[in-house]
Amino acid sequence: MKKKYHLEPPFNLFRDSDGWGDQGSMLNSIDPKTMGFKGKNGDVYLGCCIQCGSQHARTMQWQDWWLTTPIIEFISATDTEIRFKTKNSVYTLRGKDI
Repeated sequence: MKKKYHLEPPFNLFRDSDGWGDQGSMLNSIDPKTMGFKGKNGDVYLGCCIQCGSQHARTMQWQDWWLTTPIIEFISATDTEIRFKTKNSVYTLRGKDI
């Protein structure tokens, strides 16, 4: 499997075990060593945390985005969907249907 994938918005990220997650036009890869963004919107890198949600505050309540722990393995990938494993969970990330 590759070490980087790219999806187009809108994005839908959910944890396979319980369906929790978020959706929106923002998808950032965050390098856990530097806590900085890596790549551009829609890029998904092995070893990075994924932040998915709204680019703007929607509700001003407890959640406007979801942040995963670092990706340790890509399970499967297509042009519109990526399944990956973190230390804690398995996630499905969907992008725009092409």
